[in-house]
Amino acid sequence: MLGDGETDSVTFTVPDKKGEYQYVCTFRAHFQAGMKGKLIVE
Repeated sequence: MLGDGETDSVTFTVPDKKGEYQYVCTFRAHFQAGMKGKLIVE
């Protein structure tokens, strides 16, 4: 968790196959609040 004005970064490996990959936030109640997205690999 970050405070106001703080920054951080995350590094991960994407799939080799091009496409769209759905992801969700697994922090308590965040998915229900709409925290989800799409990773696009080109």
